[in-house]
Amino acid sequence: MTCQLSSSPYSLGARARCTPKELLVSIKEGRTKSLISYMDRFSKRIVEVDKISDDAALMAVLSGIHTITRFWWSAHEDGPATYQEFIFRAEKYINTKEATSD
Repeated sequence: MTCQLSSSPYSLGARARCTPKELLVSIKEGRTKSLISYMDRFSKRIVEVDKISDDAALMAVLSGIHTITRFWWSAHEDGPATYQEFIFRAEKYINTKEATSD
């Protein structure tokens, strides 16, 4: 089994132990959890999945976002075409939210 890791902590990849792809859709942001917490939990699981397609990763991460939030509306109104585009948008949203909360 080979790994293809990126510099982003949320990137696609694989490790020696694999988790079924279906388990990714069970990871949810939750009403009281932050987007960064969700992304951290999702990224820890996605690197355990062997050979996941970009479309499957995108579908799984989108299905876990808490609905009726500003980020959810943004992601569904003008949806990202790729998982990496989603990651870019999520990181941008997180950084903007952190910068404005200080």
